[in-house]
Amino acid sequence: MQTDSVTSYDELPYHSNPFHYTHPDALATAAILAGLEAPDVQRCRVLELGCAGGGNLIPMAEGLPESNFVGIDLSARQVAQGQAIIDALKLQNIQLEAMSILDVTPKFGQFDYIICHGVYSWVPPAVQEKILEICNVNLSRNGVAYVSYNTYPGWHMRQMIREMMLFHVEQVRDPRQRVREALTLLDMLVHSAGNHDTPYAQLLKDEMETLQSAGEHYVFHEHLEDINEPLYFHQFVKRAAAKGLQYLGEAQSYEGAGRIDPSAAQWLMQQTNDAVRREQYCDFIMSRRFRWTLLCHDDQPVDHTPDPRRVEKLQIAAILNCSTPDPDLRSDAKVTFVSPKNVELTSDNPIVKGALAALIRHKPAAISFDTLCQEIQRMARGTDEPMSDADRQFAAGAMLQCHHSGTVELHTYLPPFTLKVGERPKAMLMARLQAADQALITSRRHRIIHLNPFDFQVLMLLDGTRDRAALLTAIEAAVASGELGIKDKEGNASDPSVLPDLLDHSLRRIAFAALLVE
Repeated sequence: MQTDSVTSYDELPYHSNPFHYTHPDALATAAILAGLEAPDVQRCRVLELGCAGGGNLIPMAEGLPESNFVGIDLSARQVAQGQAIIDALKLQNIQLEAMSILDVTPKFGQFDYIICHGVYSWVPPAVQEKILEICNVNLSRNGVAYVSYNTYPGWHMRQMIREMMLFHVEQVRDPRQRVREALTLLDMLVHSAGNHDTPYAQLLKDEMETLQSAGEHYVFHEHLEDINEPLYFHQFVKRAAAKGLQYLGEAQSYEGAGRIDPSAAQWLMQQTNDAVRREQYCDFIMSRRFRWTLLCHDDQPVDHTPDPRRVEKLQIAAILNCSTPDPDLRSDAKVTFVSPKNVELTSDNPIVKGALAALIRHKPAAISFDTLCQEIQRMARGTDEPMSDADRQFAAGAMLQCHHSGTVELHTYLPPFTLKVGERPKAMLMARLQAADQALITSRRHRIIHLNPFDFQVLMLLDGTRDRAALLTAIEAAVASGELGIKDKEGNASDPSVLPDLLDHSLRRIAFAALLVE
């Protein structure tokens, strides 16, 4: 995040993590679904405003070596941390600069994708205006800009808690002490509400749970900074329009999916065909408090009408499991699929069932639409005959609906990772460096991966020089020295004889996490 002062972010740095929905691939996919020609993700220029320590931008640069990346942030400390990682990775296609957003000029150049995550609501009006100006002046002709921000009406409720916290800590200057005192106040308020079944009591409890799990950096920069100015979605779009920008869509189009009652959805369709007004009504219905808005130049022919034909240009993936035992894909029997977030999708249509079953076979990798159609034919129809045009259109429409519900991913390219554990497996260099620091791991799918201590140890060894025997020898040495402990499900020390099986399972987990490269 960017602020008017460097002090708070130097004293208490914001965790610098990847956000998959800010990846150029996600922005390009949204542009294509809106009928635009997006810049080539594998050969593009990317600018991130408020890049912190580069946790979002550096993995992009490692995975897209023919693209170029620039990140700026006011915190010299965080930029230096990011530069150290860049140096260790020996990356030549990325640079981080400790500078103000206000200092970006047209001479900075043109970028195909501009990212500004977690900045807009936390900076003064002059910087907010500059962000949108950059998204116009420094954005290529068919480029896409991403800006996230806090929104009303949802933030009205959080704002009440923020104001109480700020009142309580107004005499406290140390950031970490401010966090402790603020959480102490919130804890007191939660307990004073007791078991009262009131909206206020529930709000306090929900916010306490959120903040306790988010970490002190989030509590401080989200609730205790001097500036946090939410706004309504339609207000943001109006500000963007004044800078020659138009609303393209949302980077997370499925946020809040399923929360709109069918009758409310029907009412929306009757009210307006205008995408901006419809989105604003959705915010009213869902009490949305955060948005991931995409913008483009106002002369681009954006079409918000869903068109399944656009899906045929994209790669398709899904991280699903089938919860129906021995699923019957060829009849009209119902089959249920479940996402990692426990979103269920039940269908009795052979095309839909065949598509999701095919994607499960390839997960987490993506496949082309043509390949998907071929596998649907084999799995749901028992034939190698080409799919009819009508069925292809139905399949594309089904995948588009699944994408909007958050159960299917659409991509513009195939990230460079392999699911095959080779003779001498090799993991991404950045992942190995993160493992050495026991940090959160970033995958080639630009997701955060949580690994256990055993997987961390294995991952650090995967530099492509060791075969399985050498890996096992190194793991055995780590166990013998006490550097690595192995335990069973009950937490008891396990016999070293289980190491070969543990290694095999670990390698498969690491491969599935999209951490291995050719």
